[in-house]
Amino acid sequence: MRILIRRGGTRLLLCAAAIALWLAGGAVAQQLGDPGLEAQVGQDLPREAVAGGWSIPPGPPYADGITVRQEAGAARQGAAGLRLAVSSWGRLAAARQTVELPAGLYEFKVWARGEGLIILCADSLRRRGELGADWAQYSLTFEQKQAGPVRLTIMADRRAEADEASLGPAPPERLAAWQEQERARAEYGFVPEYLSAQLPQPGAPAPPPGTFQGGPVTWREKVVYYDRRYDTAWSVHPEIVAEYLGANGFQVLDAPTLGEWMRQMTRESAYGTVCVMTHGICPASVWEDQPEMSTIRKYLEAGGRVVWLGDVAFYYAQDETHPQVFSKGGLTAMTGVRGGWNLGCWGNQSPVALTDLGRAWGLGEVGPSAIAAYPEDVTAALSGFHSDYADSDLAVCWFKNYSPLHPWSGLIFAHKGTDYHNPAAQESAYRLALYAGKPVEAPPGLRVAGEEEKPLRVVLDAPRDRRCFYRGETIAVRIEATAKTSAGLGAVLLRLQREGEEGEATAVDWPDQSQPAAGEIRTADLACGDYRLRVTPANADKDVTLWESEIFLRPRQEDPTFFFGVAGASAGNPYRQEMVLQDLAAHGMQNGSVTENTPAGILDLTLKYGLRFGMRAHGTPKLSEREREEALRRGPNGEPLPGAWEGGRPIL
Repeated sequence: MRILIRRGGTRLLLCAAAIALWLAGGAVAQQLGDPGLEAQVGQDLPREAVAGGWSIPPGPPYADGITVRQEAGAARQGAAGLRLAVSSWGRLAAARQTVELPAGLYEFKVWARGEGLIILCADSLRRRGELGADWAQYSLTFEQKQAGPVRLTIMADRRAEADEASLGPAPPERLAAWQEQERARAEYGFVPEYLSAQLPQPGAPAPPPGTFQGGPVTWREKVVYYDRRYDTAWSVHPEIVAEYLGANGFQVLDAPTLGEWMRQMTRESAYGTVCVMTHGICPASVWEDQPEMSTIRKYLEAGGRVVWLGDVAFYYAQDETHPQVFSKGGLTAMTGVRGGWNLGCWGNQSPVALTDLGRAWGLGEVGPSAIAAYPEDVTAALSGFHSDYADSDLAVCWFKNYSPLHPWSGLIFAHKGTDYHNPAAQESAYRLALYAGKPVEAPPGLRVAGEEEKPLRVVLDAPRDRRCFYRGETIAVRIEATAKTSAGLGAVLLRLQREGEEGEATAVDWPDQSQPAAGEIRTADLACGDYRLRVTPANADKDVTLWESEIFLRPRQEDPTFFFGVAGASAGNPYRQEMVLQDLAAHGMQNGSVTENTPAGILDLTLKYGLRFGMRAHGTPKLSEREREEALRRGPNGEPLPGAWEGGRPIL
């Protein structure tokens, strides 16, 4: 049988000859998959209609833009097959056949060649292989636990030719290997590649020399990456989880130091070392545009462990000398895990559940179903769900090993969109970093007081809650009670501090649950500058702080009738926002890019840096991605802009 797939201008040819089922002893139990193709050449094969045993599977991955047609043509052996045409990227060309099998261990084999992947399936068990230019035999060993039907599927995602598919009982030596594999599954919770009973796929790397290190792991080096100068994606308050891990045996590393550390561990011995990446964006200190040459990939291959928190792993990178986030889409290239919104594994809306392995590892959050991975792309799923759309079980949080001799090493993808104010999320990250077969007891997470847990809530210039004011402006203060506010404590004092000096205190009544207290701070006699406003109880030591915040006094604009504003484009993080706006103000420029997205926040920044208007050019459609990157790194005169590590300052 032959199957041809066309994707746009790309042709994908899958060929399968007769599939025969052989039982022990070599007798032919049933002749399957001989569709009599010569008699049906030129006819379209309808979905779910069986022609000689084969049909197109139902469901979205195999539906829109796919037609199947029987035709004669070249094959490794045989004279006819099935032609599949695919016009939608992300779909799969597939042919399926259901057979009845007695209980036992079986081998499903197909000869194939081409480009991309061939994926063999027996019910929910899936295995992938990388296709090459020459014919080679791909296989899937599977266990039929009890007599009954099994669905056999051949899938391809690019250009392939397949022929001579066969199904038969596994030989005795495969049965022994399978039993050893299942013992390993019971011990580890997953099957280490080194102990897999599957036959090596063509083109796969040979088993590495050395001894399999399956015993307990001593975590001799534990680090966490956090750098306040760098941006984050789908990781909320990473500084808190970094502080928590730093207080519990992990060394906190910034971006440059992280690269040095990973290179050192790779040279020496990476097994028994772990790095928690908290930003959801890969720093350039461990990234290369050739993913296989990247420091972090080499570290994984040398036996290191990486726990990735935040957005899709390696989807974004951030340059060391110019902190601009660039979309690299490096998930597949760096990890071998396929992803994209046109694939069936992304965009699902389904309930997600922990797997047994996820519970053992101490995963605290199952993650959103919208971003998931095919099971054949990862070593084990920590959480997941079944997708009818993808016609597959999918992994949301997952583990993938890159060093077969070191079973507890690899990449752990977890916690997308997590707020690390939550102590349970901090503890989950700790357990994921250190699990190696035995339960991990995590130290209690850090509790960060929210507004409802503070003794008072202070609003300046209500309801705007500003922080920046003109010199001479009277600042209206509203003090509200929270659930933690005690009653009947008299009054509070408002104090402004600047450069170690403390101004005169202003007394305000103590609020109660039904009535906020009101007061004001006059600024006419104060110098412009940066202040800290502290609220303290009037009847206690003034070192007791109930609430505090920065306050900025600025001169009025010379032309108060001139409208002022600021562009609301993202500056990535507060550190870079501060640097950008300081540089703009120092050079008399009026363009601003900020992280704030509220009117009060934008007004504060406008006043603080003396900006009257902002504008920002958007889009360079005629430039390639690389040209856009380079353009963003240059000033209006075309000269390269110096970065922080070149004697300049971080800029956008």
